[in-house]
Amino acid sequence: MKIAFIDVNYKNSSTGNLVYLLKRNFEFDNEVFVFYGRGKKVEEKNVFKFAFDFETFFHAFMARITGLNGYFSVLSTLRLLKLLKKIKPDVVHIHDIHGYFVNIEAIFSYLKKNNIKTVVTFHSEYLYTGKCGNTNGCNKYQTVCRNCPQLNSYPKSLYFDFTRFMFFRKKKIFENWPNLIITSPSEWIVKQTKKSFFKNNNVYLIRNFIDSSIFNSNKNTNVVFKKENHFFKILFVAPKLYSLQKGFNRLIEIAQNIENKNPLIKFYIVGEANIDIIKKCQKLSNVFLLGKIDSKISLAQYYFESDLYLITSLQETFSLTVLESLSCGTPVVGYFGGGIGEGIPSEMAKLFFYEQKERLFQLIANSTICEQYPEKEFISKYVTEKLSESNAISQFDALYKS
Repeated sequence: MKIAFIDVNYKNSSTGNLVYLLKRNFEFDNEVFVFYGRGKKVEEKNVFKFAFDFETFFHAFMARITGLNGYFSVLSTLRLLKLLKKIKPDVVHIHDIHGYFVNIEAIFSYLKKNNIKTVVTFHSEYLYTGKCGNTNGCNKYQTVCRNCPQLNSYPKSLYFDFTRFMFFRKKKIFENWPNLIITSPSEWIVKQTKKSFFKNNNVYLIRNFIDSSIFNSNKNTNVVFKKENHFFKILFVAPKLYSLQKGFNRLIEIAQNIENKNPLIKFYIVGEANIDIIKKCQKLSNVFLLGKIDSKISLAQYYFESDLYLITSLQETFSLTVLESLSCGTPVVGYFGGGIGEGIPSEMAKLFFYEQKERLFQLIANSTICEQYPEKEFISKYVTEKLSESNAISQFDALYKS
């Protein structure tokens, strides 16, 4: 069987790492191809970066000017279509399709017209809204997207609102498509999807997974934090700290609240920062920027040696950073929203709604909090067994062959 994966990234970001793990599992018994749009070119068999960087920048620029998203990667899309026509896949599995790198209508129309089995994993809400990756409580997608309240959110439009137009174009693409299979990593997205124009489609719940050979509790201690062992260490990880969705400003709010109450608590931040974020961190004695960490082995060591992992997003489909932390045995605190913390017992992850933030502040200020959690080895074993790679692979394999 020939399987083609399409994503914005490969071996990078949550979905890009997931695609890598899927390829690694399925290429033993199948011919597997990966087509991705952004990031560094990967020299690997059957892996193709099809999008042109100059066109990606042009696409992003035009999306901001016109309000149309998914319409300005003409050359990149033609290149992808040419590759698909050449390899003739039996199954195409699409992950994140937004990100200014492909014309979504052209790709889906080709797959539908040629009756190619298409699996689409909803890692966000993008495909049933006019433009938004996260509805953030807006219910317009349940009837018709229009007069969008999130025009200034990703994917941003500076002037025009074409959400109604794009909503109906997406709806038309997906209508009457018998060879379409929809999956999602969270129960929350499944419920959201069933309220949209996909309400008559089956939506299969298949949890995201991580590489447990890297993210686990079998680490050598006192490595990355060897000079700071006497501090209570709280870790925060985000690819881009300036992404509003990840809630870096909420982290700063927590750190400011804790700074004088318990000077032994320190916040260690992993991710790409801008000047504004650097200045905010410099003003606080308990916040330290670690920068972007490309090595997954090093990142796993940071997770393991931290006392707590903090998540400040208010809505995510299914947080892989939470899963990575727990797989390394480190418990989680933070805010609850969307699919964050799904499938995780409350004794391993204590999550609060933003309206309950004072309770979160009080909890974090108590440096004996970890006494309330199970041992690291217990947390790690539970997560890796319940949310295992093999479970997800067997579920996807059944769908590919159905």
